[in-house]
Amino acid sequence: MFNLNLLRSQNQLFKNIDDETLKVIMESFQKRVYPKNTKIIKERQIVDELYLVVSGKVEILDNNNEEKNSVNLIEKYGIFGYNITLSTNNVSRYDIIALEESEMAFISKEDLLKLLIEYPQFNSNMIEFLSNINSYLIFQLDCLSKSSIKEKIFEVLKYYSYMQNTLKVVLPFNKNQLANFLSINRSSLSRELSKMQEEGVFTYENRYYVLNEELFVKKDSSHESKENQIKQSDVTI
Repeated sequence: MFNLNLLRSQNQLFKNIDDETLKVIMESFQKRVYPKNTKIIKERQIVDELYLVVSGKVEILDNNNEEKNSVNLIEKYGIFGYNITLSTNNVSRYDIIALEESEMAFISKEDLLKLLIEYPQFNSNMIEFLSNINSYLIFQLDCLSKSSIKEKIFEVLKYYSYMQNTLKVVLPFNKNQLANFLSINRSSLSRELSKMQEEGVFTYENRYYVLNEELFVKKDSSHESKENQIKQSDVTI
């Protein structure tokens, strides 16, 4: 059984859908339980289903140069598999693993497309969802285009300061994930973070950053509201 209010509040794909319609949509999903450390999706596997985490937690791993880098963690009511399922090249680049016993709801591409045609609000949500992901990926490209690690870190912090409308920023990344996001070595990232802290750019502990007011400008009316921004935990495969 799904908590419909929680589902709507935690996943943009289901927002503003009335109870009866949402019940019909969720009845189209099948369920499966995966034991801890089970691969839900394997690298190079053909994917033709969208997955929703009902309970538990899953991790997306990029097997880069024989090292497994954590790309993202997906928790309750997060989704994955959508952009591969809806693309012409539906082969996964990642391993997706259950970090604990986890229940997944999943729906085939064929059934998903039928629902998108039948329910306009669901279709509108999907378009907005994918558009926000595209915007987020453009943000990532902007970060990667910076010439130095310092500039890349600054760009990330500036973005999340805008998004959260505060100089006290909570990043949705641990250091491994941030290094992977910026395509840099973790030790290089750690050195630069320490150096920037010594220079007074910010103070930080784990994912929590307090930004220097003189260097970071708060969000203004030209930026989108938090409600129109996408969570990093949604940016998956």
